[in-house]
Amino acid sequence: MSSGEPVAVTAEGFTSAVLLDPEWTVSSSLGADGTPMAVLVSGDGRIASPTVSGGPAVLELLGVSELATTP
Repeated sequence: MSSGEPVAVTAEGFTSAVLLDPEWTVSSSLGADGTPMAVLVSGDGRIASPTVSGGPAVLELLGVSELATTP
């Protein structure tokens, strides 16, 4: 979720879907009040995890132990 402008969010290069939420309506309802925060959404669009906060928790939610780096 991001309150940013679509062009700026696209420029970030996220490989996952990003919900644009400029008024923080959805973010607030999920308790996402900072960054980085994430929630897992199932293929059928249902919330599939609690909202997590902080880089390590987001990576754990994704099943990743560390970010890949590009040389």
